[in-house]
Amino acid sequence: AIIYNADIYLPETGEAFRTRLYEMLDHIAEAPEAPLASLLSTQDSPSAALLQRLQARAVPTKLTNV
Repeated sequence: AIIYNADIYLPETGEAFRTRLYEMLDHIAEAPEAPLASLLSTQDSPSAALLQRLQARAVPTKLTNV
């Protein structure tokens, strides 16, 4: 189980965190000698894509002085 702050994260974000963590742990178990860059790759990872979309929505737009 992953415990997260439900006041600031959506349920699908918590699920994506859990899924992505398991993906990375599986990758480590399958190829412990693989470089870190391959572990962090988001290619072919629906959970990583979801987290990137959620992050993009959460980033505030740049404010300009009026």
